[in-house]
Amino acid sequence: MNRIRNACVALALVAGFAGLSVLIALAADVKQAVRLYSIRFNFLPGPWFGEHIAATLSDSDKSCLIVGASTAREGFDPKQLEQLVPDTKFYNAGTTGGNTSVFEIEAAILEHYRLHYRCIIVPMHPWLLFENENAIANLTTTEYASQLDLKQLNDLSFDPLGSGDRSRVLATFLVPFMKHAAQLNRILRNALFTVHTSWFQDELPRSSYELYADELKPATETFYHDIPLNRDTVVNFLKQAHFYDPKIYGHRPPVVSLDRALELFSRHTDHLVLVKMPDSTLLASPNQFGSPSFDTVIAKYKSLMTYMDCSTLLADEFFIDSTHLNSHGRARLSAVVGAALKDLFTFARQDASKRKFVMQEPVRSQNLAMH
Repeated sequence: MNRIRNACVALALVAGFAGLSVLIALAADVKQAVRLYSIRFNFLPGPWFGEHIAATLSDSDKSCLIVGASTAREGFDPKQLEQLVPDTKFYNAGTTGGNTSVFEIEAAILEHYRLHYRCIIVPMHPWLLFENENAIANLTTTEYASQLDLKQLNDLSFDPLGSGDRSRVLATFLVPFMKHAAQLNRILRNALFTVHTSWFQDELPRSSYELYADELKPATETFYHDIPLNRDTVVNFLKQAHFYDPKIYGHRPPVVSLDRALELFSRHTDHLVLVKMPDSTLLASPNQFGSPSFDTVIAKYKSLMTYMDCSTLLADEFFIDSTHLNSHGRARLSAVVGAALKDLFTFARQDASKRKFVMQEPVRSQNLAMH
């Protein structure tokens, strides 16, 4: 019996090393390397964005990619959008992030893979144009670095090496296969778990193969539930994070970061679509503080993109906190944006001069009571 068991283990190891060799060869190909991230594990921003990029490899020219932070991830339903816009696939690659730097990082990733999309949807809030060095993503812990190369790293408008993590970031790019090492490691450990549970009765729990709780458990598409947070708790968070302090707004770095993000996004799509996102009334002051910077960037690109002002679309009952939508809000916003995109693509087919549909007036919230 032990011989059979040992033979099975040996076979598994041989198969594992063969599979790992294939994965390493795949990692050496710049564009195809993103397929490594087709296997979903627990949420990390870089692998999550890479997974959704990988899903578009075969049909990016017929697809719309939703980028941005957690408000984008929670704000749009790809399946609902596909029902509203014929012959178009939608991929929600929204991750998480502090300020506009996350948009620039994601735009740099698209520049790295050089894919072209039917549309790129950029969900944006004026309050995101604040300056705080802690809001800039750590490229190693978020694993955004796995989706970049040295050129994109060097071209970022902010200094990703100024966070005290210089050696780790540089090692990611200078050591062969290092930037994909974490994903390769997860794939191998998950494969060993699968083999063990399939072949042996004394199966170990998944946690035995994980570096932290639920590391290998696939994340869900949306993270938040419809239970709203306590209003006082949300207000206290906003105060502690200094969002009500006008001094963190009006600075140049977040403006430059958003400007560069939109410029890069525009290179990789037929239709650049910026959605001014709805927020609860708790963010009225922060949005007011960030509006001058937001308006400056938007004015530069208005003739080059579709601009949809949905800032007044939803009442507070559609939010679980100050900015993340519940399922009802997500359905409402997806319906409005989907209808506008359908019109945009119809106009574009009829007349190339009408490719840039602009929603001149904000979408109002009347007749949008939640039920």
